[in-house]
Amino acid sequence: MVLLEVTTILNLPVGDVFAFVADQNNAPAWQKGLLSVQKTTEGPAGVGTTHAFERRIMGRRTTATNVYTQYVPDEIVAFKSTSGPVQFHASYRTTTGGSGTKLTCRIELESGRGRSGLMLPLIARSIKKEMKSNLVTLKALLEDPDHQR
Repeated sequence: MVLLEVTTILNLPVGDVFAFVADQNNAPAWQKGLLSVQKTTEGPAGVGTTHAFERRIMGRRTTATNVYTQYVPDEIVAFKSTSGPVQFHASYRTTTGGSGTKLTCRIELESGRGRSGLMLPLIARSIKKEMKSNLVTLKALLEDPDHQR
């Protein structure tokens, strides 16, 4: 298993940050490698909500699905992969931090078998780099006064 974690402070209320990151339909706007996301369950987001997504990892296009395993509004949304080449558990945690919101993004990558297992260290480095870049993009997007929340 490989654990990756990045944190940033956004100059916005916790509720605004949580609402944006917990809606995975927004993710392609701030996550570089994410090409598309589609919610595949009906109703409001919560434990059991599923999504299908398409992502580019190290130049390769992959498709996968995930399911929300924890959902506490304005605190945490956690999800795990249910298909795809890389198995993971991920979460976005929001807390009050200074004059805004502290956002912690965490991904635990599971060691796979075969090629994906051998490639895990390279995949992890690539994802960590993207995570840092994604938070810069998210901060710029959400703190832009013209951004429609």
